[in-house]
Amino acid sequence: MSLFGLALLLLSAQDGPRRVLDELRTYDEQIASLEEQAASLEPRAAAVAVERAAAAAAVAEADAALAERRAETRRRLQTFYRLKRRGFARLLFDAEDPLDLRRRVRYLLHVLRADEAATRAYAERLAAQRAASETRESDARALAGLRTDLE
Repeated sequence: MSLFGLALLLLSAQDGPRRVLDELRTYDEQIASLEEQAASLEPRAAAVAVERAAAAAAVAEADAALAERRAETRRRLQTFYRLKRRGFARLLFDAEDPLDLRRRVRYLLHVLRADEAATRAYAERLAAQRAASETRESDARALAGLRTDLE
């Protein structure tokens, strides 16, 4: 109990022992209530810490996937740049026969479709990374709030 609390008790002692006992009982009830609140906040703080760790792992996973995708995209763009310099028409029409032309067109279309799908997947991973990052920040704020409440 603080010095102020003791002084208050001494002053109130003049009013009679009953009043002192009532104040002590009130203080005990407040302490019990605060201890109960602190006990209920500790599991929530632990749960938020676990969620924050999971969100951090998700962010790290998304960052790694995005880095891998960036490298792959860079290689693809370099390849397309070389193909463009050579000329797509030349690539197609250098075919020896109609079957070779058909095969080249099919391969080129396959590559373009694969790139389109990869680009969509990249955009989805980027959105997932942003969502995980926002979740992590939200969890950090919640954890800080819980710690403040515990203090």
